[in-house]
Amino acid sequence: MAEEVGLPVPRTTVIGRSVAPFSFGTPTGSFEVWTRTAPSQPDPGRYTTAKGWIDPFKLIATEDPEGATIMAVLCQSAIPAKHSGAAVMLADGDVAIEGRFGEGDRFMLGKALPEPLPVSVLRDVENAYRILEGHFGPVRIEWVHDGSQAWIVQVHQGQTRSSAGVLVPGDADKWVSFKASEGLDALRAILSDLPAGTGLTIVGDIGVTSHLADVARKSKRPTRVVNHGQNSIDFGRHGPSSGSAVRDRQSS
Repeated sequence: MAEEVGLPVPRTTVIGRSVAPFSFGTPTGSFEVWTRTAPSQPDPGRYTTAKGWIDPFKLIATEDPEGATIMAVLCQSAIPAKHSGAAVMLADGDVAIEGRFGEGDRFMLGKALPEPLPVSVLRDVENAYRILEGHFGPVRIEWVHDGSQAWIVQVHQGQTRSSAGVLVPGDADKWVSFKASEGLDALRAILSDLPAGTGLTIVGDIGVTSHLADVARKSKRPTRVVNHGQNSIDFGRHGPSSGSAVRDRQSS
């Protein structure tokens, strides 16, 4: 999608279950690669994304032996990352851009918080986002900036319902607390066990574009975020932390 509208996409070879391997994208100048699984439905952080080559057939056999979920494995050229992160449209139509210096895998998995991003990076990511939005509507993207331009490494269609302090809106009869520091697998486990009518309060700092937030949204359970059990995190105009920026739809 991103390459078709003229945005930089790293050279990618697709090894699929039912079609012959094919490639697209632009060489990045790096000899390193990332191996990414491509499930039929997004399932943030569940399946392997790792730097370095992994045998795609062994990977599929290990993570999806029934052949029901992972449709392909992608071998994607690495980008010499100065900054990396994600961007997503919030409920009010603003776009939250978050990231960190260097590679962004720890941030996406909720193991590291967003950091302040240079104005030039925010500008390039927002410009890329607006191009995608103009063609496909609201999207969620993962990006890598090499100091010169923003590369697009993932695109998913859709707008979130997240807003100030609320990842998933809704009322609940009871609220259960979860410490963000417990990580992605623990979050999945607690969400799967929540009784009907129960919402989740995530205690601690998380990125609104991270996989922790994605998993909460995917569950559709009412989910709010508080900072160390005290104040709601503001996902408004200044973003949920110093590492993010929220761009108004009319700002570009």
